[in-house]
Amino acid sequence: MEVLASGEHTSGEICGTIAAEFDVTRAAASWHLRILRENNWVRMRPDYTMRLYRLDDRAIDRLSREVAVLRRLWRGRIGSQYGADPLPVKKKRLAAGAAKGMRGNRYDEWRP
Repeated sequence: MEVLASGEHTSGEICGTIAAEFDVTRAAASWHLRILRENNWVRMRPDYTMRLYRLDDRAIDRLSREVAVLRRLWRGRIGSQYGADPLPVKKKRLAAGAAKGMRGNRYDEWRP
């Protein structure tokens, strides 16, 4: 969305940026761009042999509404009334001797 919000770009520019930024193939980025176009999030304008894409004018309002829904869901999540995250940090046991200079068992924090 940030790339599209910055102005008009060719599909090659958009797909190249997304592929590099998120380590996905250009084909995957192109597929997502098509989905955005089909669902009226972006507009495409042909210019000779190029196709120029930009964020639809109404997309910012739609994004704001979607974020509001997500915020409402987040505030009502399980455990939120107790101030606890429903997915607490888990402890992962490392093999003995995995940490240099440590004796016994060692646990490191990790998130699923």
